[in-house]
Amino acid sequence: MLAISTRVLNRIAPLAQSPVWRRVFSLNKKAQAKELARLRAALLDRGVAAAVADMYLSMAPMWDELPAINAYRERHPDPFWARGEISGIDAALHVDYGDCGLPKAQADAVKRLMEEDAVDLCPPVDAEAQEQGWEDEAMSMLFLTAGDWSVADAADTPEELLSAALDAEEDDDFDEHYDEWLLWAIDNPFRVLALEQCCVEAVPQSAEDRAAKLASAPEHVRIETEAFWHQCPSHVAELVAQHIFWLAHAERGRRRGNPEWTPLYPLPPWWEDEDPNHTFERWCVAPVDVQVR
Repeated sequence: MLAISTRVLNRIAPLAQSPVWRRVFSLNKKAQAKELARLRAALLDRGVAAAVADMYLSMAPMWDELPAINAYRERHPDPFWARGEISGIDAALHVDYGDCGLPKAQADAVKRLMEEDAVDLCPPVDAEAQEQGWEDEAMSMLFLTAGDWSVADAADTPEELLSAALDAEEDDDFDEHYDEWLLWAIDNPFRVLALEQCCVEAVPQSAEDRAAKLASAPEHVRIETEAFWHQCPSHVAELVAQHIFWLAHAERGRRRGNPEWTPLYPLPPWWEDEDPNHTFERWCVAPVDVQVR
């Protein structure tokens, strides 16, 4: 397992440069363990010793994504929920190849794997299975309820979107455009799912990061979502996406019991009952683990 908790890794994921580590960082605990096991098996199939593969997978993400980790730490200095993470990061980054507890030959093998970015040579995740994951999730979404809208309305505007909010106040046509695009989004569950995935903690990501998150989605989803970001005024798009993010989180929390999602999650159950504890704090702040395919 990695030295940093999945909760923190989820926040670092959009900053990661390697598609492999970006994917690993974005998963929940059980899905992450499954993906690391898949990468380990691929390394073993290449003749890498088990001890070497294990050491490599514990070190490589920290070393390869050090710029992303440092960028995140600069943005979130000593957050209250991550004070214990700093020592774990530092410990992982200060392990010397020759001092990793392996015989010299195996330590050298770990170093070679690090130098050649070995995970980039591993077989990719089945694209068809991921696309089916999008289909399953979108077609399983329930109708939005008053509780879902209450959750979204209760969310504060993130600091990153304050500029968009100020632009909205100065835009006489904002309400009309906002309502038009919000109705466009909620008219189709694929649109809701895609716009949610374009955000991290309700903040829309860069075009490059959005493309990475939507890479496994069906083609029609990618085309429609790209059109949204190009055609909708930027301040309107950002605020619509923020609202959609919390709507989707609220609906999924009600349906799954967990607002988080990746294309590797299993087909969720169809839950008809409205949860009486449908609040912002319950569904959008405290995720729980789920099983994965």
